[in-house]
Amino acid sequence: MPAFAGMEAQLEFEAQLAKAGVAMARRDGAAVEAAVAQALAMRPHDARALALMGRHRAMQGRHADAAAAFEAALQADPAQTSVALALGLILKVLGRGTDAVRWLAEAARLAPGDADALANLGAARMAQGDLAGALDAFERAEVSAPAVAAMRGEALQQLGRDDEAVAAFRRAVAAEPMDLTAHHALSQLLHHRRSPNYVASFDEAAARVANPTPLRLAKAVTLLTAEDWAAAEVAYAALPPRPETLYGLATARAQLGRAAEAVPLFEQALRSWPDAARVRYGLATALLRAGEPARAEAEAERLLARDPADQTALALLGLAWRLQGDPRAEPLHGFDTLVRTYALEPPEGFADMAAFNTALNAALDPLHRDGREFMDQSLKGGTQTHDDLFSSGHPLVERLKRRIEETVARYLAEIGTDATHPLLRRNAARFGFAGAWSSRLHDRGFHARHIHPGGWISSAYYVALPDVVADARRREGWLEFGAPPFALPLDAAVGREVKPEPGTLALFPSYLWHGTTPFASHEARTTVAFDVIPA
Repeated sequence: MPAFAGMEAQLEFEAQLAKAGVAMARRDGAAVEAAVAQALAMRPHDARALALMGRHRAMQGRHADAAAAFEAALQADPAQTSVALALGLILKVLGRGTDAVRWLAEAARLAPGDADALANLGAARMAQGDLAGALDAFERAEVSAPAVAAMRGEALQQLGRDDEAVAAFRRAVAAEPMDLTAHHALSQLLHHRRSPNYVASFDEAAARVANPTPLRLAKAVTLLTAEDWAAAEVAYAALPPRPETLYGLATARAQLGRAAEAVPLFEQALRSWPDAARVRYGLATALLRAGEPARAEAEAERLLARDPADQTALALLGLAWRLQGDPRAEPLHGFDTLVRTYALEPPEGFADMAAFNTALNAALDPLHRDGREFMDQSLKGGTQTHDDLFSSGHPLVERLKRRIEETVARYLAEIGTDATHPLLRRNAARFGFAGAWSSRLHDRGFHARHIHPGGWISSAYYVALPDVVADARRREGWLEFGAPPFALPLDAAVGREVKPEPGTLALFPSYLWHGTTPFASHEARTTVAFDVIPA
């Protein structure tokens, strides 16, 4: 009788696990919770039930709860490779990088040839700045998963070993011809090295696959991103006339100074793709370039009707107003009221900002080590850090962040609120950050004119500046506001110039066109920037 009862309990336990698995496949969260809870009531420390609960919670986005369940499962049975891997990935999402590396390393130890565990271990190590450790994991993963060569190429590139990185990216696209991310990484590195054949891998792969259209489209997108307008026009013109190819062709022609030809192409793309905001951005921009600001205003208003916080639409609307002499342009841009500069107080432990900036500039050096810029960045002639600077955990960055938070709060208090103003109506005095980075420009470097589509308030904190910036007559390396990055029939002149000063923070609306003037100096121009969003 006891043996039969034990068998019956075992069968009921297994039935609950099976029921939970079926419910999870159906994404029936309540049924999963009920079945796993029933199983755990029978066996509170069962590793399989705990792991199943962890996966369910992860699917729900309950990452902290999932981590707790996975940890309990591993306490019950430490030899679960898949659970150790899942825990490492969840901990990485939670920002617990060191713990993530520990568990991913454990997964790789439990299954020494598991390419998935090794690749994720490498990625976690790279996020922690352990490039040598990342490279080791990627090399071992590549033995059984050749496409991991793309991740290895990224690590090699960050180590400054560009020749090896190129070879790794080439191996990746040879192993997986449709890996568009690897093609883009290869083309970007070759473009940075001034290779004339930087998009050749797309053509080589296209000759090997049954459906080459995605590769040809990706090549055209890469040419457009690289601002290789004439080549992009040729590439898009050879593709079928779909909305995305019409958009690319129109963009290339507008950039080549043929805005009148671009307008009907954008309109044609919109007929099939009416909700594609970037196509409407392109149409509004082409109308501005074609001397039709009233029509551009109407397109910007359509975008704002769907999203009143659309920063690109606000930038285009403001430009249309300026070109028409509309008095609403001045309060929108706020060149004298919304563009403000602040001299920060020295963080604790430093007598003055000069000493702090010297230490901070040295701390940023390793983050600028790979000496590259990306095709799609506004930065030209320098480097920009990759990951969120405010999440780096560096003590000097943390001290700067505290001073920045104080200053942003002061800025919000000063500019006030206004229910009729696109920037001020969102001001509830609470805020967060949507990314932070450091930029370093070198001789002849500059930031092309741009806006920050994902921000609300944007910034520039000056860490180190070349001496030439101080010359008010030449105004080299200065920050300019108001002028767009494209030519117009009626000039939209610079509305405000800011002379950078070390230790000074500039704050301004994210929709405001801004860029910097080139400078000639052997000294670098180093900044920290971030975007603020309402909390």
